[in-house]
Amino acid sequence: MKLTTILIIVACIGAHAAALSQKINLDAKNVSIEEVFTVIKKQTGYHFFYEKNVLNDLPKVSVHAVNEDITSVLKDCFKTLPISFYISDNTIGIKRKVIAPAQKLSPVIVLPEQTVIKGTVTDSLGKPLTGVSVYLKGTKIGTTTNNLGHYSLAFSAQNAILVFAYIGYETQQIPLTIMQP
Repeated sequence: MKLTTILIIVACIGAHAAALSQKINLDAKNVSIEEVFTVIKKQTGYHFFYEKNVLNDLPKVSVHAVNEDITSVLKDCFKTLPISFYISDNTIGIKRKVIAPAQKLSPVIVLPEQTVIKGTVTDSLGKPLTGVSVYLKGTKIGTTTNNLGHYSLAFSAQNAILVFAYIGYETQQIPLTIMQP
């Protein structure tokens, strides 16, 4: 019984290896991927499994293979296409490649040189005011004063209006003109 089981396993492995090692001859220039699939199916007996929309809008391909295994032919065929494949028994599954977030390209943003404004906010007696809102009008760039009334604000606008707002005090707006060296 054990010998029979071992012989069956060896036969299955041999059949699977033989199927994967089938050699393909293909010389196709500027053809649709479906035409390549048809030739591979005729030469190997493999079936292709995919959703119809997976092959939509794919460019034509050119493939030259002489006595090559199926995996090499498919890799060569798909190298510039947004699709991938997997082989399971006598079926070749085709699916769209998923672009990971890390692979997505993002625009490069060049920020102009930053200007830093520093100062101290005090009341009419010269005492520092803590928690005064200091921001650039019309933007979300802002800060608050610390316990000594100090603030520091970095921005890249050349002409801006600095706004000071504090509960119990009148809001003040001070126009700034930044001179570049």
